[in-house]
Amino acid sequence: MPISKAWDWNEVNEPIWLDPSEESYYIGARWKKLGYEKLLDLGCGLGRHSILFSQQGFLVSALDLSVDGTNHLINWAAKENLEIDVQVADMLSLPYPDNFFDCLFSLFSIHHTDL
Repeated sequence: MPISKAWDWNEVNEPIWLDPSEESYYIGARWKKLGYEKLLDLGCGLGRHSILFSQQGFLVSALDLSVDGTNHLINWAAKENLEIDVQVADMLSLPYPDNFFDCLFSLFSIHHTDL
């Protein structure tokens, strides 16, 4: 059985992990144009993309194995007055029904699974 590994955010201090990636702005705009609403940020880390997509008006759910990462996102979302469904869970066993989301965003996370 494959094993997923949580990222240790205590070992990371580069501010880049708080800034959305360049392509996320384009992807968000494209998905909005297509009428997508419910978005899953798979492997959300500290939440940089969850925050961006929520600010763009998506109904965001964010999932990660890292308790530190998800706690950071929960606090950040509260400061920004954003509602984001944040869960600590494994990407190999999603806690959502099939076909629940319109779109899925995952950057630098799927390769952390031993598939």
